[in-house]
Amino acid sequence: MTQSTVVINNTETTVTEVANSTTLTVHDDVEKTLEINADAVVEITSNTAPTTLEVGIIGPQGRPGTSEDEIMYSKRVDFIDDSTLYRGEAVPGSDESAAVWRIRKITIAVDNDVTETWAGGNDNFDKSWLDRESLSYV
Repeated sequence: MTQSTVVINNTETTVTEVANSTTLTVHDDVEKTLEINADAVVEITSNTAPTTLEVGIIGPQGRPGTSEDEIMYSKRVDFIDDSTLYRGEAVPGSDESAAVWRIRKITIAVDNDVTETWAGGNDNFDKSWLDRESLSYV
C-alpha cells in the first residue's frame, strides 16, 4: 500500500493505492471517497450517501480537447432496408477490404426505437467493410 496527500483545488486529498485499486479521499466539509478498482468499478462514498457506478473498462484517451465527433474518418453507410443500416468508419484512405474499419449495425424497430450493435461486440478498428453483412453484432 502506498499513501500520499496532495492538494487539489485548495482541498487536501489523500491518495491510497492497494494492489489494483486506487482510492481518493477528499477532506472538506463533506468527506468523500472515490475508489477505482481493476474492474473499473467506481464507488463514491460520502458521509451523506454511498453510490456505486459501474463505468466499464477504461479505454485509451483521445487527443486532449478533441471529441470523437471532431475526428475525421472515412465513413460508409449501407441501407439494407427501411429498418436496418450499417455504418462504418476508418482512417481516411483506408481500403474497404482492409481489416481497419469499425462497423455498427443500426436497427429501427416498429415503435421507432433505435438499437446500435457493434461488429464483434466492440468498436475496434479491426473489421473489413466488405464483410459487414456476415459479421456478428452484439
